Amino acid sequence: MSTTFPNYEFPENDDQKRRFFSENNPKDWDFGHFANAFPEHSNERNHLDYMNGLNWIKQHFIDFRLRSKIQELIKEWKKPSRQKLEESKKAVANMININIENNVVCDNNQQLIFKGDNNHGNVIQEGSSSSSSNKRDRPKNQDPESTKINKKSRLATEQEDLPQVWEEPSDVVGSEENWCRYGKHGRNLLMDMPELYGVCWCGQGVKKRENIPIDLYQGIQEQVVTTFGSQIYQYFEEAIDVVLDAKSIEDTDLAVESFPVVKIADELRYKGLFVKEILSPLAKEVYTSVTDIEESESSWNVAVLYPMMKACARYISLAKGRAITFVPGEAPLQAMTNIGVATTKAPYNADGILRVSNLDKAEICLLETSSAYNKAGRAKISFDHHKAMFALLAMIKNTAQNFQYATYDELKKMKFIFIHAHGDAIRIWSLSSPEPGVYIMNKELKMPSPKDFYKKVDHMNTFMEGSWKLVTLLTDAIDALDEIDEAHKRNLKKVRKNQKLTSLSVLVEPTIKKMSERQHATIVTEDGPMSSPIRPPDDEFNEESDVEDPSAQ
Repeated sequence: MSTTFPNYEFPENDDQKRRFFSENNPKDWDFGHFANAFPEHSNERNHLDYMNGLNWIKQHFIDFRLRSKIQELIKEWKKPSRQKLEESKKAVANMININIENNVVCDNNQQLIFKGDNNHGNVIQEGSSSSSSNKRDRPKNQDPESTKINKKSRLATEQEDLPQVWEEPSDVVGSEENWCRYGKHGRNLLMDMPELYGVCWCGQGVKKRENIPIDLYQGIQEQVVTTFGSQIYQYFEEAIDVVLDAKSIEDTDLAVESFPVVKIADELRYKGLFVKEILSPLAKEVYTSVTDIEESESSWNVAVLYPMMKACARYISLAKGRAITFVPGEAPLQAMTNIGVATTKAPYNADGILRVSNLDKAEICLLETSSAYNKAGRAKISFDHHKAMFALLAMIKNTAQNFQYATYDELKKMKFIFIHAHGDAIRIWSLSSPEPGVYIMNKELKMPSPKDFYKKVDHMNTFMEGSWKLVTLLTDAIDALDEIDEAHKRNLKKVRKNQKLTSLSVLVEPTIKKMSERQHATIVTEDGPMSSPIRPPDDEFNEESDVEDPSAQ
């Protein structure tokens, strides 16, 4: 069955040959249709312009079906013979001849069915054929043979003028403004690509998606860099070394239980409690196989992910004096309900949520666990990632509604956190909005989920430090939320004095959908985030594709 394409609109362009692609459906983007749209030019000239046009389209955010078609066309028409060019043009001409400026439309017998100005000051009469028109317009004393000679001369001149190197156009999508414009148009495509919702996936080890221009991608990356503080190891070097160097599971458990958390300063004690709460479940449950994290999603949650989130919440509560609530297990995301995408009867459920209790129970972090440890297939992983993307958009929208008199200067500092556990690792993503309509989903870090005791030295330490970085992200998010709250209260006084302010909720208008695994999992299977083939030096566990191939499991 042939693919059905919607019509596409690309940025306005003075080049009529590039407008061809906006004015014609992709099913008619073959060279034959293109050449017949510009009969005044030689096949060679049209071919060069055609290839330039296809490459120009590739610079835009286009869905994977169209990108696949473009790749096929480029491959087919990369080095065609003159005979192939001419035959393709004639084949289409025998069916229908359409002038791109809507001047002349003829049926397959070359009988005019539309009349208009042909840009030469002549009006072709209805019922006249294009051939008879050419005869009428030819000067009386001009020899037909001389016309052919002149045509050959003109084509030769065209050949000399052909540009030899394709230059990247300046009007491709390459700024936040163009990103927003494309995202708005793309919503008509009924696709689930992140770019069509104004979202860019990027970050540590994330492969650039094909439809994002490299300069735009690099510019976005620079805006979302997180500066992490000191490592937790430096506070307890000796005690942590005892844990990591323990030769048996029992000795490891004893070393964790003996971790220094008494008779020390409060701030240091809170850090010690954090380390103990992170490492204890590993020694007591994971390494002993009391809880087999490969058995089920719940097992992985209970033994590793829930303790990690609770340890982060407890540390922030103790050290920062903030009431952070952890909600485990298929918890309804209130943000989705508040903005009307979900309902109490049909909620959006996350595997875990962190809320700031004294700020309208603002949701700042969610967890999605894709099946048991190392058991998820590609469809499940990609679906959960897309599902969380829309949840994060709902969280930022809900924040804009609840603190509507804050400004974008405060909101753009806020990062909403997404913990995604799949394969044998845990990824930490964030979503922020540097400009209205632009949403950056950044992979902040990736860490292994400890399982095997013989890998304890590397995995336990990396997991501990990764969890400590999660504390930094959550603390920064709460600090940003405090600024949003303060700005909202400050500006609320201006509203009472009848000063007009733009509501933040008007500026934050992402398109959000509630996904169904039954309906959408197969659709997004091949469209999840992928890891870069060039592994960053500090991303030790980023060797494989971020969406694993289930056949390799």
